[in-house]
Amino acid sequence: MKPQYLDRKASLFSFNVWKNSNPYIHNPWHFHKEFEITLIEKGTGTRYVGDSIQVFSDNDLVLLGSNLPHEWRPGNYINLNNDHKSSSLAIHFNKDVLGYHIFSLPEAR
Repeated sequence: MKPQYLDRKASLFSFNVWKNSNPYIHNPWHFHKEFEITLIEKGTGTRYVGDSIQVFSDNDLVLLGSNLPHEWRPGNYINLNNDHKSSSLAIHFNKDVLGYHIFSLPEAR
C-alpha cells in the first residue's frame, strides 16, 4: 500500500504538538517531511515504521525521521470497543528547529 502524504504545517511554526485520546489509536499509513517524536501514554498494538513491524505498549517512545512512512494500529483493531482506550502525544518539527549545526555534531551521527 502506498503511504499518503500528510501536511503537518510545521513550516508555519517551529514545531507542533498533536494529542490523540480517542478510544483507540489509528493513523493511516502516512509520511510527512517533519521529524516526529511520539509517546504512547496508554495503549497497545502494532507499530509499522518503514519496513519494521513491532509491538507497542504504554510509555513507548519513538523518534521518526523525515519522510519515513509509519502507522500505529491498536491491538484489538477488528473488535474495537470503549474498553480499548488509548492516548498518545506526537511532536512534529523541522530538521532545522535547533539549527542546522546540530546535525553536524558528532553526537548526532
